[in-house]
Amino acid sequence: MADNHDVRRKSSQPQPVPCDTPRMVKDPVCEMMVNPTSALRSDIGGRTFYFCSSGCQRTFEAPDEELRRMKRRATIAMAGVLVLAILRVAVFLGLAAGATLLT
Repeated sequence: MADNHDVRRKSSQPQPVPCDTPRMVKDPVCEMMVNPTSALRSDIGGRTFYFCSSGCQRTFEAPDEELRRMKRRATIAMAGVLVLAILRVAVFLGLAAGATLLT
């Protein structure tokens, strides 16, 4: 029984990180930790920023354009919600009218 307990204790201890492993950096848009050697990067104002994807990189480099796209997607989604709500009301009114005619 003591042997099993010792195995669990050893496996839960943090493992040392080799010195040649690059330190992880944070994507400024989504805050995901990325490896700087394989991440996308942009040099802006003398600083280097690292990104997990081209979408995060575009959002950071051109926030106005991404905001415009987001507003357009939100407008389309809200229009769809409004159309579905109107259709639902029409169906319920039709059902209510039919029910009153039958009684």
